[in-house]
Amino acid sequence: MSERNDILSRALSRAGLADDPVALERFRAYYALLTERNRLMDLSNVPDVEMPNRHYADSIAPVLRYPELIGPDDSILDVGSGAGLPGIPLAILRPDQEVTLLEANGRRCDFLREVIGRLGLSKASVLESRAETAGQDVRHRERYMVTVSRAVAGLPELLEYMLPLTAVGGRALCWKGRRAEEELAAASAAVRALGGGALTTLPYGGEGSESVVVRAEKRAATPANYPRRVGIPHKRPIMEK
Repeated sequence: MSERNDILSRALSRAGLADDPVALERFRAYYALLTERNRLMDLSNVPDVEMPNRHYADSIAPVLRYPELIGPDDSILDVGSGAGLPGIPLAILRPDQEVTLLEANGRRCDFLREVIGRLGLSKASVLESRAETAGQDVRHRERYMVTVSRAVAGLPELLEYMLPLTAVGGRALCWKGRRAEEELAAASAAVRALGGGALTTLPYGGEGSESVVVRAEKRAATPANYPRRVGIPHKRPIMEK
């Protein structure tokens, strides 16, 4: 366990996390819980020893490098949270901010609630729902200043999940890798249809890395017919005709 904790500490330090004993202890507890539960359920296919860099550091690095991405009073929604990435690391990094984890799978939601309770993340909560359903729910539609998502779907599909939940004046942040430029070109019709502004990319992974965050500003209200019903964004993403 000591060796794993050393790997975690080094990864978080490289990502830019200054010495913060409370945050580090919460990351250690999350790491232990995720690796333990991952043996019993499908939470991550990343080997335990690679999780510090590929999961935890990767989730916080963009916000540490570009603090303006998430303001101190912004509400945050993690769309398709899965094992809690990037939402749980962001909640650890910003414990005084509202972070909601949107996840459709009930067992994963139970895991996320356990993590929140164990780590004492009093401002974090779980929303058990499909994104298409939440996006048509008046309690959640265009309510969150920042929506985030990591490793969920291609950009045209993903924007249909995220932008209807993003408040006008807010932004959607999508963690992407080497195919980002290709996805950007494919997403131009989607961002226009959903009320988004220009798409921009922000590299954060250091020299030789292809990791970027794609930022979509929410410029106007999303038309009422979006998001479409469950499954349609995946089957027929919004594309140029």
